[in-house]
Amino acid sequence: MPLIVINTNIQKSLIPEGFLKGFTKVYSEAVGREEKAINCSLFSGVEMIKNGTDDPACVITIQHTISQDTDGRRATNKILLDYMQTQLKLTDDIMTRFNVVFLTPGRDEIGTSTGLLCDKK
Repeated sequence: MPLIVINTNIQKSLIPEGFLKGFTKVYSEAVGREEKAINCSLFSGVEMIKNGTDDPACVITIQHTISQDTDGRRATNKILLDYMQTQLKLTDDIMTRFNVVFLTPGRDEIGTSTGLLCDKK
């Protein structure tokens, strides 16, 4: 059950319609998971300073109980950032201000309406 949060200072009006749905599809294909198992949120227009400026920047946090190896994370990172660059029409220079953070919480660290994820059989 991957949980993805995209935080960016790019204004919502500059993000194309269908962007989040497309991002979820690209991620699901990159990690071999069904889209229905992915929870993805986008926070645009966030106050964000990186390298002392408010030029476009983004932090994508991905939490997934199934860890990818380094090569898998490297490939996923490239796929996601390529998608962002293409969809948002950003230069290579601006893309240096985009980061992906991969986190692997334990199943006992995620709660659901029926208890902890580790309680599900």
